[in-house]
Amino acid sequence: MAARAARFLLVDGGPYPAVMWLGAAGVGLILPSLLLAFGASRPRARTLPWAAGLTLAGGLALLFGVIVGAQAQPLTLFPGAETAGSAFDEGAAHYRPSGWEAALGLGGVALAVIALLAGLRALPLLPRRLPDEPPSAAAPAPAPAPQQGAAAAPAAG
Repeated sequence: MAARAARFLLVDGGPYPAVMWLGAAGVGLILPSLLLAFGASRPRARTLPWAAGLTLAGGLALLFGVIVGAQAQPLTLFPGAETAGSAFDEGAAHYRPSGWEAALGLGGVALAVIALLAGLRALPLLPRRLPDEPPSAAAPAPAPAPQQGAAAAPAAG
């Protein structure tokens, strides 16, 4: 049973093997690895976001292939017994999300991006400049460190 399901997802399951091999393996693993390995001549700041985005897209393709593909696999609930069911029991079901489902998914992604941007703005998680970049004139100069043992200035008044 498990071997049949794996063969369905990876070899002969209609669009699901293409999603698994091209999406998860190609876009999610191989392409980011090649980009990081052979993109070393470019600044790391330009290749790293692309590699991260491709890895994320490959992870989403993997989730789609495993979840939707596994649900499309016809199940044998009672081995050796004949069962009667709906008209869709003969083969693998095909699925395409409706407009409402696509909008709901995009809304969830938009909400996650808004939360990420709010967190990046509120928390100091990102450096102001990369180590290999020269400091620019627009960047604020660091504040001088307070002197040790210096007396506090008297208050005017």
